[in-house]
Formats: sequence, structure tokens, C-alpha cells
Amino acid sequence: MSDTTDGYRDGTAAGAAIRAAAQRSTQGRSPSIDALIRQTTFDRFLCRVFAVDDGAFVLKGGTGMLARMPRGRSTRDIDLAATDQDLETAVAELIERTSLDLGDHFRFVFTTRTTQIEGDNQPYTSGCRLAFDSYLGVTPRGTVNIDLAVGYDPTAPAERVAPSSRLTRLRFVSHDYLLYPLADQVSDKVCATLQLYGERQRPSSREKDLVDLTLIASSQPLDAAQLRVALATEFRRRGLEPIDAFTVPSHWGAAYRRLAGATALSTIAPTVVDAVAVMSRLLDPILGGTVTSGTWSPARRIWD
Repeated sequence: MSDTTDGYRDGTAAGAAIRAAAQRSTQGRSPSIDALIRQTTFDRFLCRVFAVDDGAFVLKGGTGMLARMPRGRSTRDIDLAATDQDLETAVAELIERTSLDLGDHFRFVFTTRTTQIEGDNQPYTSGCRLAFDSYLGVTPRGTVNIDLAVGYDPTAPAERVAPSSRLTRLRFVSHDYLLYPLADQVSDKVCATLQLYGERQRPSSREKDLVDLTLIASSQPLDAAQLRVALATEFRRRGLEPIDAFTVPSHWGAAYRRLAGATALSTIAPTVVDAVAVMSRLLDPILGGTVTSGTWSPARRIWD
């Protein structure tokens, strides 16, 4: 947690400070100023969620990715998993936490809840979508959409992280996030890529999962033993047959190139072919059983 001795006199002053910090940070690069400002609204929301260090919620999805790598894929919602298995209890707790006053002139007002959802990446979880109107002082800052899931059961402990996407030199009380374990996030996205969907058994259309996987492989160390357990567990939960090589649907390409172009992958792995080559070096030795221990080196793209 970071603390401050003085904040801003009002919402206008806080908003000006956020915009100035975003302008300093972007300097013509991705993400855009508007994206950084939106991320700051998300950050103020999440600081309320994680102000109590009790492990009740874990951050997943694109916002969790941005917490690990600031040049990740931009996202317009927040994915949270509740460690409480009862959805009604989790919803009530989340709404209560977002009413916390952190002295930053932000307010989040719960507005709507949609019907239960089944996770795209984890079909055995359930949850709902919640919407909160956000305000900085008296100025509306848009809607914060939350996909809240219950029933998640990771194979590794959650990771407490100071988000790398947070703008610096802002005089706000801030709190670290509790992130979904990286090995489990990789296994979720790998299996979601391989799985067939619906009565017609159609392949996945979520090319953004390959973007996220390649960003992870290109920037984050991974433990081989943890990844091996996470993959085996997720294959079993989904009823997928074991494989020894990673593949993606044959029609993928255009969406990946567009999404990757706005991230650090624009020069590292701009095409699906490039991405699959990176992921094969990470995953195939684990899937095939030739690597059972060691640490993935994202810089050298090998298992040490």
C-alpha cells in the first residue's frame, strides 16, 4: 500500500492531475491518454476492493494483465473472482467495498445487475455482471462494468502485486491488487483456445486470448511445475483430451494482428504465426512432458 499526506482540494484538481500524469506517461506511445485515464478510474475502484487485505476477491482478465504489464491489451471492463462460493454474498460485499471513501474525490454508485453468466474462459464458474456509475467530484466518469465470478479454484496461491499500469506521482491512497495466479491464467486461456463450443462444436473466436498468452510468454517468468499442474487440472475440468503441441483455430489472424498492433507485440510477434511460434516454445515442452521443472525465461524464450 502507498499512502499520502495530502491529496487534491476537489475533483477538478484531481482530474487535472490525472490528465497531466497520463500525458507524461504516454508520450505518443500506446496506451493512449484516454486509456490511461480510464485505467485510473479502474484503479480507484480496485483500490476500494483491495483496501481490506482478506483475499475475498481476486483480479482476473485484461485488467489483471495490465497490472502485470502496462503495454498489455486495453480493456473496458474488470473481471473479478470471489473466493466466497455464494454469489449473493459476493455481490453484497463488493457493493459495500466500493462505497469506501479514500479521500480521492471518486465515487462509485451501483446501478444494475444482469443475469447470471457462465464464464467464457471457465465454463464451470458462474456469476453476474454489475454496473457502477463513476464520478470524480460532480463529474461523471463513465460506467465501470464488473464481471463477477464465483466457483473459481486456482491451483496456485493468488499473487499480491503493485500494478505496473498505475500512473505515478498522483497523490492518492493506493492499495496493491490480488491477482489470479499466472500459471492458472495461462491454463485458462490455453484451454479456452483449444475447446470447441456449442452444439455445432465451433472453434474459439477469442483471438485476444492468444494476444494475452503471447504477452505473458514475452514478459513474465513462469514455473514449469506450477504450469504443468495448472494445465493438467484445467484439461481435466473441461474434459479435454491431453495434447502434446499447442495449436490455434485455422481462421485466426486478422483480429490478432489488430489487437497485437496496439501492444508490445507489434514488434515482437505481430502475426499469429509469430505468436504460435512463441507459445510453442513455452507450452510444447510442458504439454509433451519433456520439461517438468525449471523457470521460463521470457527474454530468451527458453526453459532454464
